[in-house]
This record gives sequence, C-alpha cells and structure tokens, in this order.
Amino acid sequence: QHDGIDVWVGLGRAPAYRWYNGGLTLLSTVDPGCLGPYAPRLGHLRFKVQHHRLEHTLTRDNVIQDAEWERAVQVLLAAADALEAEILADHAAARDAGRPLLPTLRALATMRAASDRRLPRDAAVWTPQVHGPPVQIQRRGPLPEVAAQRSPLTDALQATGVPVVVDLPEIRELWAAAGRTLPAPVDERWVVVSPEPAPDPVLAAAVDDLLRRAGVRSLEVRWCRVVGPAPPLALTRAPTGAPMRRDHLETHAWTRLMGQRTVWIHAGHPNVRLAQQVARLAPNVAAYAVLQGVFAGWDALGSRRFSSIRAAVQP
Repeated sequence: QHDGIDVWVGLGRAPAYRWYNGGLTLLSTVDPGCLGPYAPRLGHLRFKVQHHRLEHTLTRDNVIQDAEWERAVQVLLAAADALEAEILADHAAARDAGRPLLPTLRALATMRAASDRRLPRDAAVWTPQVHGPPVQIQRRGPLPEVAAQRSPLTDALQATGVPVVVDLPEIRELWAAAGRTLPAPVDERWVVVSPEPAPDPVLAAAVDDLLRRAGVRSLEVRWCRVVGPAPPLALTRAPTGAPMRRDHLETHAWTRLMGQRTVWIHAGHPNVRLAQQVARLAPNVAAYAVLQGVFAGWDALGSRRFSSIRAAVQP
C-alpha cells in the first residue's frame, strides 16, 4: 500500500491482471495490453490494483492509461521488486537449511525470464548439482557442466573438481540472467577413457597377427574402455581414466594417426562385440573387420600405409 494505492502481487500458473476502483471491478483480464509499455516487466505476474482514481475506457476493455494509472503502475513495480527480493531471501534460507532449491529457482527464473533483466551482482543464487552441494552462480570464472542426471561420467567430472549442475530450463535461464550461457550436456561433450585388457584373447591375437603379416610392425594395438554415449571405436590419445573432451578425441583421431605408434581400440564398441562372436570361427575375418573400422577414412587421406592389410586377409 502506498499513497492510497493498494497492490497485491504474486506468481501463479498463469498471469492475471485485475484493476479496481473502490468496489468496482474495472478490468479482469489475462491480456498484457493493460500494462502498456510495462508488459515486458510485469506481464508474468498475477496482481490486483486498487486505486480510487482509476477509470476504464468507454468500451470497458482496458484501463485508461493516464497519470493516475502511471502512479499505480509505479507502486506495482515496487511491489514486484519486493517480491523478487523476498524470493531471493527464501532461496538463501532454503539453501542454509538444506531444503530443496528448485521451487525458489523456478520462481526466480520466472521473474527473470519474463523481465529479461540481469540478476543483481551480489545475489547469492545457488544451483543444485546432480550430486553433492550446490554451486553459486558467478558472473565470471569457469562455467559448470550440465547433466540431466547423475552418471559415472558426472561422477568422474566432479571428482576432478568440475561442478555439474542439473540441466533444467529454469537453471539455464538463471545463468543467462547472470550473463552466462551454459554448455551442451556432458554426454555431448565428454567421455571417460580407461585402459583395459583385451576383451577376447583370440580376437586380440588375430588383430596383432594380421598387422604383422601385413608388414605393419610400427603400430601397437592396445585396448581401452570408453564411457559415454556413441563412443568412438578407436583413439590415439593414451587413456588416463579421467574425463576427456569429445572434440579432443575427434581432433586426434585421424589427423595425427599417421604418425602414431599406438592405437587404442574401445573394447566395448558394438563392432568389437560382433567381431568377438566371429573370432572363434574366422579370427582372420574378425580381425580385419575391426581394423577396417579403425582405419576407415584413410583412403580419403591419401594413405597407402595400411593397404597391405586387405591383401593379408585369407578368408
């Protein structure tokens, strides 16, 4: 309440706007046109405004937007700011008490997305991680990763000190309100690669034997395990068990393979699992199938170094 103007403001499932003069309802609508130029700032709210000097138009489809309407809107703007400050305070209290943060985050995202304004520089807004304590939204510094749920990949990233926040639209909106754009989900950007014994001694021996018979003695085949969706069949960077960026794998997959002495084959790749089933009956063919997948695209690079592999196959 201010200077004879009463305002009730809040958030709900859908915006709604009601204007009163004493006991007379001037307008009850969901059309943000009644807010004039303030629609981008106030259009997401549910409110009631009571002011005895407001009037409706002759057609009764709007409130006359005169000086008294402007006074009422200024009170409404102040009430909206107070509501946001209250939500921020509730958010801080929820974080300190260990309560779920999503309800207040959704309310803040609704306020910010609708008004397209930046978060206050000193706002202590915390974002829940997929596992572990929440992290604070920062205007500067490294961005967190995002994921829909906890996984071995998110655990591996968090073990290296990289925060992984829950991938929800309202969380992305709040980071955008801080001037930051969150990256694509971790599944699209990261994998975890660990060394692993050969999945099948028969297949591994056949691969080594085929390379030897083809005269390829400078290349060593080792095996690894790649954790992440759509894993590559082979890579040339030595696995460490730590998360690796997908774009780093792609960069090193073929542009540097010509000079490599070691190639790492993903033991869990569907091509390898299929080759294991064939290896008992035709190990030579199974080995060729694996190596063909590993060196696919070399002809396009103009390499003839492994053309002898095809000739060495004796079905």
